[in-house]
Parts: sequence; C-alpha cells; structure tokens
Amino acid sequence: MTKNNNFPLSFFPKMMQDIMSEVCETNRFHPDFLATSIMCVASTAIGNTYCLKVTESWRERCNMFIAIVGTPGVNKSAPLTWALSPIEKKERQLYKEYLQILKEFAADEKNIGKNPPGLIKTVVSDATPEAVVQQLHKNERGILIYNDELSGFINSFQRYSKGNDEQFYLSVWSGKPVVVDRKTSVSVRINLPMLNIIGTIQPSVLEKSFQGKEDNGFFDRWLICRPVDIKKEYWSDEALNPQTKEAYDNSINRLLDLNLWTNEWGDMEPKGIAYSAKADVILKKWQKSNTDEINRSDIDSIKAIRSKIETYVHRFCLLHHLIDYACSTDYDAFTEIQDESVSESIKLCEYFIQNAILIRSADPSDSLDGIFKDLYKMLPDQDGVFTSKEFSSICLSLGIPERTGKRWLDKNTLPKGKLITKIKHGSYAKN
Repeated sequence: MTKNNNFPLSFFPKMMQDIMSEVCETNRFHPDFLATSIMCVASTAIGNTYCLKVTESWRERCNMFIAIVGTPGVNKSAPLTWALSPIEKKERQLYKEYLQILKEFAADEKNIGKNPPGLIKTVVSDATPEAVVQQLHKNERGILIYNDELSGFINSFQRYSKGNDEQFYLSVWSGKPVVVDRKTSVSVRINLPMLNIIGTIQPSVLEKSFQGKEDNGFFDRWLICRPVDIKKEYWSDEALNPQTKEAYDNSINRLLDLNLWTNEWGDMEPKGIAYSAKADVILKKWQKSNTDEINRSDIDSIKAIRSKIETYVHRFCLLHHLIDYACSTDYDAFTEIQDESVSESIKLCEYFIQNAILIRSADPSDSLDGIFKDLYKMLPDQDGVFTSKEFSSICLSLGIPERTGKRWLDKNTLPKGKLITKIKHGSYAKN
C-alpha cells in the first residue's frame, strides 16, 4: 500500500484541526482514525435536519457506512470512543429521564395493562432490520450502529436471513423507504431512514467478512479508513486540556441542537441546501474526470468503487458545510454550499477511493498471519503448480500437522477462499 494516502485534515475547519492535533498528541491516536470517527459522529448529530439539493428531484443526506481497519494493538477503538463521547453523554442523560418516565408511568393506574414507552436511542448495537426500524421509528432524527468488532455485525447477516439483511442496508444507505412486517404486531414504515454505521475490523478479517458481498455493491458503499505502516504506540503521560474537550463537545452539541423540520402536512422533512454556482462548476468538472477514470478502467471493482464513492461527494459537501457552522458562531447554516466545501470533499473522496482500491488489490497473503503466511510464501509462484504431495512436504517442513494443512488448503481454495485454485485432482496453483 502507498505511504502517501493520508486523510486530508484540511476538510475540517482550523478550530477542529487544532483540537484533533492536541487529542492525537496526548492520547497517541492516529489522525486518520480520529478524523474518520469525528466525521461519522458529526453526521449522526446532523441526522435528518438538513439535506443537499443536488437537483430538484435528487436529495442527499450525510449518512455513511465506515470501516476503521487496523491490526491488533494499534488503538483503533479509542479514537472512536473519544469522538462519540458528546453523544454518549447525552444518551446517559436521556436514560435518566427515561427511568423517571417509567416510574411515573407505573404509578399511574390508567396505564395498567398498557405497554410502557420505549427508550429513544441514538447509538445502537442490535442491528437486525427489525430492531433498526423500531429505533428509526422512535428517533426520526436518525441513529448510529456502532460495533467495536464490525465483523460480528457483517457475519450476523447469514445467521438470520439469506441475503435479506444486505438488501435492507443497501436500501437504507440509498435513503429509500423501508418497511418491516412483523407477525406479532403492526407493520412499521420509515419514509426517510437516516442511518450511520461504524466499527473497527482487522485487515485479516476484513476480506473474509465481506467475501461474497462485492457483486451486489454492498462492499463498495463502505468508506475504508486504513492507515499505512501504523504501529502500536507507547503509553502517554500527557493530559488533554479540559478546554479542548469542551470546545469539541460544544461543536458536536451545536449540531445536535439543529432542529428537525416539518412540511405543510406535519411530516418530518430535512431542510434543503443547494450548491452555489461556483461550487456547481467545480463539482461537475470533478464528476466528469471521475467518469472518465471509470470508463478508462478495465477492472470492474475500480469502476464500482469510483461510482459508489462519487455519491459520497454530496454527503461530504453537506457535512463540511455544517461542521463549519458548528465551529463558528458567525457561520450561517442556511447559506448555499460553497466552492471550498466542494474542493475539500473531492479530496476526501479521492482519499477513500484510493483506500478502497488498495484494499481490494492487496496481496492475498495480507490476510494471513504467522506460520500460514510462511506456508503461502513457500508455495510456487503464481505461474507455478504444486501437487498435494508437495504441499504436504512444505507443511511438514514448517511443523504443520497434515490434517491442519489439508483443512487450510480446502478453506483457501476457490470457491471457499481466494488464495488457491484447484487445477485438477491433486494439482493446485496460487491466485
């Protein structure tokens, strides 16, 4: 992977950049992990309050699916926990209020036999479609699915359904209405689902979790944050200035304080913001360039990545515009999207495009660890062929039991895996 693809921190206003710099220095966070986490937290705080009017009939909100990728021990989770703290603080306060509501509900004799009210949450971990729709029904502003181990979320799809979960999340990502029909209760419909997803995952697990999910575009909709050459840091004795944390909390709280809007029929409807004329020119020039890149490429995965992340440019523009608002008391949230928002969002798109391409084109052996990585390297090069007997001899030289070696070969041979192709009985080749 290239060493030059760093998160474009200029996407954030100077005040937020200063906050992030101090937080990364005192906590030993990687800037890419913290920046990506703050993006998602800000999007969650904005929720369904605003949308971007791309055309008269095309609206985009700033929801996103994010995978924070890193090897064990590189502190992936802590930056996300830190970034989420203002929302978690509000969640704790709402829960206290909820307990009081339950107490008053139980004390009222009129409520005997009735179901108590449910807790309105912003951050959830139960990600079945039914649970998500129920929370979206309670919280029109939108919710965040946060999984410290993203692989558990992805792998749960196969546990309860046969592809239906993927289709559900594809629809939600696109902002399409979703309906869940339940046998024991009424159906629930969400007209404007606003859902962010974020979680951490190891590189060796990433490919396995998303295996088989490329063809329907599910993988291509994920923003991949994967810093290069990141290492475990030493502990830090430095303490963050409390005023720095307060400044960050105030910025996120300003987004949380944005009002939900309703239309003339009383239904929730995000307030639309349009591009300025200058911003529109810059955006269309980039879209033309990106389209040319797609048409020039002979690789389907690159075509898919560039096509899907192209949609994100509008979401990034809205996010940039409102983060600027959150960090400045003089900034008007109702103005048009300016050219700076477009320019910075284009940089961000290119960052995520390159990360996705590099992840998809990585050496297949990157997903291996320890002795099995050595085993793969000792197999003949990709143009060579090896027999079952030769494979057993290599396993023996590495101290790998014969049965363990056979299981590894079976698991990593197409169609189960991607590392090995079976040429004929007893004959194999590297992919």
